Amino acid sequence: MTEVRHITRRRTTVQRIISGFTVIELILALALTAIIGVSLFTVYNNAVRADAQSRRLYDSMIKGYMMLTTFEEDVSKAVNYRYHPSGQSSDQLLFYGETDQLSFVKETGVGLQWIQYTTKRPQQAVIRATTVGQRFKKNQDQILENDAPGGSELQMFIRRQSVFLGKPDTTFAPDNDEIMTKRLLSQGLVFSYGRVSQQGMIWTQRWNDSSLPAAIKVDLKVASDGENRSFDLSKVIMLPASL
Repeated sequence: MTEVRHITRRRTTVQRIISGFTVIELILALALTAIIGVSLFTVYNNAVRADAQSRRLYDSMIKGYMMLTTFEEDVSKAVNYRYHPSGQSSDQLLFYGETDQLSFVKETGVGLQWIQYTTKRPQQAVIRATTVGQRFKKNQDQILENDAPGGSELQMFIRRQSVFLGKPDTTFAPDNDEIMTKRLLSQGLVFSYGRVSQQGMIWTQRWNDSSLPAAIKVDLKVASDGENRSFDLSKVIMLPASL
């Protein structure tokens, strides 16, 4: 009798193996496969997104350092140019330094140029300009996206250049405006001007002295491309002409 029971159990096991998995077993297997697949996809997707964010932030910072390089090249060639206004007894230094605007005369080796750095909000005008690395070529309308961190309004950091004609009333052609960045945060540009004293370098955010400052510091807050993030850039440039 016992032998018959063993034979019956063996037959049942063999029949089950031959007949395949049950519906419940198949459902559990599919569910487990789906969970593993979703988990792997989530890990992969997060890795891809993190890599893309890092690349965008890296590209934005490279553009920022290019801005600072251009700014340093201009400022380091500023000259101590003086203009004698009619009706006045003293000369006037053609260097205007404010918190968010800087104008000065630059020596290029083939003549003088009037340089200005400032900001412009997108609603003030449509700016036709090129970006750093493609300067003063065929210009195109620039479109700004207001996706700054915290809902802050984005603005443009502008570089202007014109032939200097010996007078401070130099005008700039709008189509020669160069957009250094379209993603400057509101109040994200601060110029500081350094004066050497016995206590060291003293910084002020406005310059109206009769000589050039010893150094200029620029601080920028820029929104990263395509990201709700921002980063800070800072540079101190010494002015050889002030020595």
